[in-house]
Amino acid sequence: PPQDFRPTIKFSHHQDPRAPRPSLMFTPMGRTLPTGTEIIKVGRYSERETAPNQPANMSTAAPVGFKSKVVSRRHCEFWVEEGQWFIRDVKSSSGTFLNHVRLSPPNTESRPYPVKDGDIVQLGIDFKGGEEMIFRCVKIRVEVNRGWQAGLNSFNVSSHRMLKKMTKGGDASSSNDCSICLSGVAVSFIPFPLA
Repeated sequence: PPQDFRPTIKFSHHQDPRAPRPSLMFTPMGRTLPTGTEIIKVGRYSERETAPNQPANMSTAAPVGFKSKVVSRRHCEFWVEEGQWFIRDVKSSSGTFLNHVRLSPPNTESRPYPVKDGDIVQLGIDFKGGEEMIFRCVKIRVEVNRGWQAGLNSFNVSSHRMLKKMTKGGDASSSNDCSICLSGVAVSFIPFPLA
């Protein structure tokens, strides 16, 4: 598929304000499927199986790994069919949750569930006896098919040119315009008495 239309998915840390403790922290990870038919496997981090993070503009379906003891080695999978992303729990012991709903009982493969942009996926449940981060669940905010945002579109190009012109002093009157109402702004100095 063309670069702008390849399926993309991004995993970002989600902090639930209702949770008593933070979930496992991680840096955002993105994947762009080279052909759109690949499956992204998600599980516990393993030095042997997990590829290093790749730049967002590179195509890869590399596995995604998290350093948490409550995440199974093979936990869940993401894939695309006809432009729609799906998730399936692949027999994890501590569960996969989509928007706070568990997908299947422990050690049971779930049916596929559609994933929408902005959905929250949780891997596992906090281990009550452990206070260390490696015993915390993983809460993920999912962004799907936003690959077109990485590049410039025609609006971005025209806005960029206009802003560049304004900052270089191309039009002296435009730099004194209010950015909200686009009317002229009078600049004045009012001295404040010092106490």
